[in-house]
Amino acid sequence: GDETILDRFETTALSYTDKNVLSGVKYTYTVSALNASGSGASSEPPVSITYVKTPVVKSVAAIKEAIEVKWGSVNGAESYNVYRTTVGSANWTLVGSTSELSYADTTCVEGVSYKYTVSAVAGESESAYNTVGIEGMYFGNVTWITATSLKDGAEINWEVLSTADSYEVYRKTADDLDWTKLAKVNTTKYVDKEMASGVVYFYMVKAYKGNNVSDMICTPANAKIIAAPTSIAKNANNGIQITVNAVNGAEGYVIEKMVGGEFVEIARLTNTLT
Repeated sequence: GDETILDRFETTALSYTDKNVLSGVKYTYTVSALNASGSGASSEPPVSITYVKTPVVKSVAAIKEAIEVKWGSVNGAESYNVYRTTVGSANWTLVGSTSELSYADTTCVEGVSYKYTVSAVAGESESAYNTVGIEGMYFGNVTWITATSLKDGAEINWEVLSTADSYEVYRKTADDLDWTKLAKVNTTKYVDKEMASGVVYFYMVKAYKGNNVSDMICTPANAKIIAAPTSIAKNANNGIQITVNAVNGAEGYVIEKMVGGEFVEIARLTNTLT
């Protein structure tokens, strides 16, 4: 067929990168030698290859018993190869292939820092991969969390991970679609004092090791507080009447009386406020 001259340049190199290509398209090339007398015959047979663009890795994160790698789609790609190396090493090893846009590496070792990169495959053509890679580490996940209601908030406690150096605490209500981050702490306890009376809150925790973060896989813990009610005492015909101001979320009220220096329960109110 007709030959197209893409570029002319002087170089001592024996390679040229054709950047005028589209991912998923097959291209055919031939080469001829030049000297002062002109050009020689073209190489036979011509070489053909399908250009496949290098995928962009979007995230590397710890999930349940694995590290999950996610990347963007590439035009013309039929599958993807996932490569891994340890931090500090330049030797990349193929750990898996998939037609999806994510891969869970279940062969990772807890506490080891890895780097991941991905190539795209179309037929017999494989794209280049980014040799910088993105770092990730599997260091376990918080598997249990508890929430205890206090008078003025809730105390959240969770599992200690020996490989974690910090934790993020998240909260949501039944009506919320997304989790809201409350705090990042270096302990395994957090007290939430910003709670509305009568509302049930759910809590989850992520663990961190440097920039590496775990997944939220445990069953959320929940807690609810009931605000302290206010009351009014006044003389009645046959005694002292205690009237309670209703509190959101309360199902009843306990009235206590000081007797001998201590408060003693004398009544419980349900469905009535007198």
